[in-house]
Amino acid sequence: MKSISEMQRQSANVNMPEKAGSIADAFCRAYYAAGAVERALGTHAPDRGARMAMAAARVMQIANLLYADLQPEIERKIARNRRRVYIKDADGVTRRVSDAKADESDIPAGVPMRELQRAVYQNKVDKGFNITDMNLEICLIYGELNESYDAYLNSPETVGEELADVMIYLMGLSEIVGIDLQAELERGLFEGAV
Repeated sequence: MKSISEMQRQSANVNMPEKAGSIADAFCRAYYAAGAVERALGTHAPDRGARMAMAAARVMQIANLLYADLQPEIERKIARNRRRVYIKDADGVTRRVSDAKADESDIPAGVPMRELQRAVYQNKVDKGFNITDMNLEICLIYGELNESYDAYLNSPETVGEELADVMIYLMGLSEIVGIDLQAELERGLFEGAV
């Protein structure tokens, strides 16, 4: 099983269709891929796993262009979020009431993507986050893509962290709908099906 870092490195050597010509172009292609996921989920298309893989591959492509390693960021974010405390207010809105130190981690480095996907989903369950509304998850993916592009424009040192959020939401959505994102990426990127 491959870690996200391994898959990200390998994805740099794959001739993806319509390779991005610039960072802005790469972000546009990621938005388009997220839209393809949205359309596939709405119709329960049989190729939704391949579309999810393409969206993840586009995020990896951006990370490669910006020299950002997504794996450590994702591991750090998952570990930190496990230690945060959330409550639902009277309106049913989940709010964070305590934080955790950024350097605390209970996830060993280099965990395979499949295990991280399960960890993301389990955190959603444990914290009472959404695991049923796919439209909300798509909106959150678009929001994280927006934050990533804003970071690229205004605070490039945080763009890897923001791209990690996009991958976390893609992994969470994949688990919700029963897609093994690692297998889909391996099949799509490394066997030429994407």
